[in-house]
Amino acid sequence: MLQVYGPQLVNLLAAMMLLLAFAMLAQRRIISLINLFAAQGFTLFLSTALVAWLTSQPHLYVSALLTLALKVVCAAVDPAPADPPAQHQVGHRDASSTFRPPC
Repeated sequence: MLQVYGPQLVNLLAAMMLLLAFAMLAQRRIISLINLFAAQGFTLFLSTALVAWLTSQPHLYVSALLTLALKVVCAAVDPAPADPPAQHQVGHRDASSTFRPPC
């Protein structure tokens, strides 16, 4: 049954890749961009694994697993949290500070 609907599923996954690429272009936050990158990698993994199964090409399984490992798993790893910003940064002004010209 998958032999019949397989090419349509490959086209569906390709369309999802395109939509994810457009969503990545519209992102302003890095965290959501990384999440979309991981989702795009997972979609690419599914597409590559499906093509490998449909065409009986075992070397594509290696490519699919590398994609899963490098684009999905590594992108999902949360780096260590950065140090909190200092209380008074150079050039930082709060609302209570007023400008005083030098004497």
